[in-house]
Amino acid sequence: MRKILITESSSCTKCKSVDKLQLDHIISISKGGKNEISNLQILCCKCNNNKSNND
Repeated sequence: MRKILITESSSCTKCKSVDKLQLDHIISISKGGKNEISNLQILCCKCNNNKSNND
């Protein structure tokens, strides 16, 4: 996660918030996504919850 925080500048990929950050799988594990850096992103809690609601 440390590498991702550095490359994402420690902000939400969607809204640029710096509060309540979470590590998120771009393609969920249940849909075949991998636990690889290329499939991870930093999202704030709000954006991560909104993404979950749209999947």
